[in-house]
Amino acid sequence: FVTVLRASGLKACDSNHSSDPYFKLWCDGRKRGSKAKTKVCKKTLNPIYNERFRLTLVSAHLLSVVCMDKDRLSKDDTCGEATVNLASVADGAVHGIELPLAPQGTVDLILEFLDFSPLFGLELTRAVSREQRVRTLSDADAALLASPQQSSSRRRM
Repeated sequence: FVTVLRASGLKACDSNHSSDPYFKLWCDGRKRGSKAKTKVCKKTLNPIYNERFRLTLVSAHLLSVVCMDKDRLSKDDTCGEATVNLASVADGAVHGIELPLAPQGTVDLILEFLDFSPLFGLELTRAVSREQRVRTLSDADAALLASPQQSSSRRRM
């Protein structure tokens, strides 16, 4: 999973000294790899996204991140780009990264590798989101708390 938290200090690509930035992410090359795109944040150089994407690794261990400026009448401009070597962080842990963009700016990412198999370089797809895990734990705790009461009431009958 890749979470795009926020970006800061982005290049102003519009004539009004601002941008309408969004990010494109992909693994294993643009044409065949797993892809994602954030929403567009209007008129800002410091957007906040908090968007989470599931990207699957197939062969390469590179995550490409490109900041684009949304334009209405012309082709979208590239405002910055970077690449992350995932082999160095694919250890099953959660990593927070402040990634510098060329030519300027940074983007804050959270990289999560769940059930990563180093033998094949594949992310297995049985991952569960954090929200679902928290909800499941809360439901399980409620069930455990309710179980002794239910069993004692059954004994009384």
